[in-house]
Amino acid sequence: MGEFFRGLFSSDDLFAPPDTSYQDALREQEAKELLKQQEKKKQAIERWLNLQAEAEANRLKEEAERKRKGEEILAKTSIGGGLKMEPRRKLTPFSWDTPRVLAPAPSGQYDTSKFTEMERLLCAAYFSKMGENAANSGDIEGSRFYGTQMDNVMQGYPTAIECKPPKDISTTADVKKIGELNQKYTKMATVYKEIMPKIEQLQEIEIKLEEGKKKREDAEQKILELDKQIEEIKARSQTADTPEQKTQEDDLLAQALALKSEAEKQHQEALESEEKLIKEKKGVEDELNAIKDKMQGGGQR
Repeated sequence: MGEFFRGLFSSDDLFAPPDTSYQDALREQEAKELLKQQEKKKQAIERWLNLQAEAEANRLKEEAERKRKGEEILAKTSIGGGLKMEPRRKLTPFSWDTPRVLAPAPSGQYDTSKFTEMERLLCAAYFSKMGENAANSGDIEGSRFYGTQMDNVMQGYPTAIECKPPKDISTTADVKKIGELNQKYTKMATVYKEIMPKIEQLQEIEIKLEEGKKKREDAEQKILELDKQIEEIKARSQTADTPEQKTQEDDLLAQALALKSEAEKQHQEALESEEKLIKEKKGVEDELNAIKDKMQGGGQR
């Protein structure tokens, strides 16, 4: 009899764990789904970080290009002849028959108030030539410097570098020729003051155009990438297994659409900026051409 009751009420049955295989399988499935969703989030974050890193790399690359761009601008802008790109040079020694180094005075200035007209003109011719060479090599500051020296010597002001024409050259001159040259170099000194700000303005416009072009191309690429992401999100949303998953995909879709809208706005702004800068560049180029015509007219006297 005791054996019978022990068979009905076994302590093993009373303390054995319940069958939870179904719940375990469900939890395992939920864990896998959670991992899958987390992986999607991780991939989305990585894509975003990659875009940010690429944008920063492009910005640094643009900054590294800016200095080189300035010299390339002048290589495209002819001032009295075809321009070719040359390495930036230091101030070159002045010479008439034999080369000699132009050492700056201790005070940084040389007196020209006692120069004869011919000495003044010879120095102006030298400074003019050096200014043109500087412009041809893309050295804006050098061209501005020599233009200032030409203006100073024509007005009898001190110069930053020494110019001493040989007396045997400066004392023999045609009075009429002196008058013509005086008028020519006085005019050229004035023209240098006009042309340098225009060249610098053109340089700034070219740099802005390059930056605008890069922004436009970046926006175009971003739009293409977002279009691809939007299609992928839509496809995942349509095949979502749970309402929660569909809600998550819909949220991602809204974010992607907002980013695309912003990229399209940036693209349009870049286009409008480019058009404006192109018109501005054309205006400055026309002004430069007018000044160059004036320079050439002065040189044909």
